[in-house]
Amino acid sequence: MSEKPKHALWGQDTSRWSILTHVVAWAIFLPCAYGVAWLAGKLTDFILPF
Repeated sequence: MSEKPKHALWGQDTSRWSILTHVVAWAIFLPCAYGVAWLAGKLTDFILPF
């Protein structure tokens, strides 16, 4: 079995890489989602001021 699998890079440190990618994804996604929600709230306050 000299042939390497396709995901040889992920082979050894699967858990660490998945944790790292999840942390990066959440670090990018959460502020964006919060910013979008904040902007939506501001826009609705601006459009519907009541």
